[in-house]
Amino acid sequence: MIHATTFAQKPIQPLLDSLEKHLTTKKIPGAMISIVTADTILYQGGLGVTNVETGEKVNESHLFRQGSVSKPFTALGVVKLLQNSTHNLQSPVKEIDPSIKMQNKWEAKIPITIEHLLEHTAGFDDMHLHAMVNRTDDTAPSTKELVKSHQQSLTARWQPGTRKSYSNPGYVLAGHIIETLSNRTYHSYLKEEILLPIGMETAGFYFKAPSANMVRGHELKKNNIRPIDFVSIQGGPAGELCANATDMSKYLQFMLNKAGDQINLDEQLFDRIEYPRSSLSAKAGLKNGYGLGNYTSWRNGALFHGHNGAIDGFSSACFYSREADIGVSVAINRMGNANEIAQKVLDYYLGKVEEVPQESVEIPETIREKYDGYYTFRSPRNELVAFSDIMFGGIRLDFKADHVLVKNLFGKQKDSLTYAGNNQFYMGKSGYLNAILLVDTPDATALTYYDSYAEKESYPMRMASNILVWLSWLAPFFFLFFFLFWAIVQLFRKKKANWKDLIILALACLFYALMIVGFGSSLANITSAGTLSVWSGLLYVSSFLFSAFTFLSIWRATQLKGHVVYKIYYWLNVSAVVILFVFFISYGFIGLKLWAY
Repeated sequence: MIHATTFAQKPIQPLLDSLEKHLTTKKIPGAMISIVTADTILYQGGLGVTNVETGEKVNESHLFRQGSVSKPFTALGVVKLLQNSTHNLQSPVKEIDPSIKMQNKWEAKIPITIEHLLEHTAGFDDMHLHAMVNRTDDTAPSTKELVKSHQQSLTARWQPGTRKSYSNPGYVLAGHIIETLSNRTYHSYLKEEILLPIGMETAGFYFKAPSANMVRGHELKKNNIRPIDFVSIQGGPAGELCANATDMSKYLQFMLNKAGDQINLDEQLFDRIEYPRSSLSAKAGLKNGYGLGNYTSWRNGALFHGHNGAIDGFSSACFYSREADIGVSVAINRMGNANEIAQKVLDYYLGKVEEVPQESVEIPETIREKYDGYYTFRSPRNELVAFSDIMFGGIRLDFKADHVLVKNLFGKQKDSLTYAGNNQFYMGKSGYLNAILLVDTPDATALTYYDSYAEKESYPMRMASNILVWLSWLAPFFFLFFFLFWAIVQLFRKKKANWKDLIILALACLFYALMIVGFGSSLANITSAGTLSVWSGLLYVSSFLFSAFTFLSIWRATQLKGHVVYKIYYWLNVSAVVILFVFFISYGFIGLKLWAY
């Protein structure tokens, strides 16, 4: 690794040329870039253009939307407020505002605390579609109003303080705590108590686009880039920060130097901000993970802290390492992967480090026997699509003497973890502890892997269940093709066959297909997915018609006459739509009003 004192000796232009080429190749209009050490600004500025229609060049003064990079600042604001308060991170949220409506069946013994909100361990769902975009207000609504709009998300789906599941509504609630305790709006408090003291003079939590120096967001459609409007979200404290390269340089140096004196924050609190405490894995001894708006990662042979972000038309990445004495912040004005640019910066300054594994420990036979097997992830960020984690995202652990091979659902190796003792594992050949086996989980044999919680289950049973559902997903489409062919044949036959049985089943299959079309088309544009449209209406109506014709198909199946092959084929397809009905009703798709979800 190159020592930090030599960073300034490296010419910046070769790096900028490389990044310009990356922007062109990836069709990214422009980028804001900050690169610093604890005492030196290596580069702060921009590449590309602010708007493809005007061609204005990006500079260090242009504001970019930062998305979820907002969360570290909201967490800083909360921690500062609590420092001189009668409340602390373990204080129940309802103790601060009893009027907040949250569902938590463990409330009597395990209330949802401020710490749970900031570490995403409250068990909340993420934003529901109807509450993602603000289409009505001209000024920023109060956090009381924002919290009310996210009411459907504020339910503890499991015991608080166990699993980490990313939830923007939790940070909206954290912003409400700021407003309640400070008697100021969250955006004015954060501006005056955090941003300005750090030196971030132009940064702010902007509900509408500030007129001065705000770049346009863009989208890439059919290989063409076009600018899009600034769309305000219902997430203020969770994602509305706008900042420029100069601002982000100040923040990175603030964190690298633990400069708590700038905002009157005890330096010891930086360690609390940067590491988790509330999840099962943290309590079991795993230090790394998601702290208070701040997560750990291993890059180029060093431990980094930071956060990523994405918001309509923008993506961002911001992280720093005291070990390597470097901080990088990147934002691009198109949805994409800002982290790729940030990684190129690290590769340029730190080099692609050949990882040296930590000293491994032999895995005890008792651990290998207990934990060898298949695991399904059970902490979905979005409950509406939780089935994707369950059906596609599982991992298989194959234990060796001192390491474990991590394989996907289909047996392909995706990772190798080296045992470090105490039920913890290093990532690959790095010095980063990122996985832990949870011996004392109350309900199941479980583990955390890259912050995700998973429970052990039977692999044969999971595959059998998956295959049954996958075949059921496909069967209606094949039946529709069969029905179309059969109908065409009937047109040329003198003696017509009995069509009632087939047409009822064909209608069940057709409305299933229309449900898929309605759901997929509604989610094609996430900013409008929470509105009543032709597609969301199609999903809603088709789900009921699918259900009705499924039950009619079952009834007709009991009345079947004809050849045994015909009966078997009919029953197989009826079974498929019944399985689909059970699947859809289990995950809330029957009668789903996306415009109200």
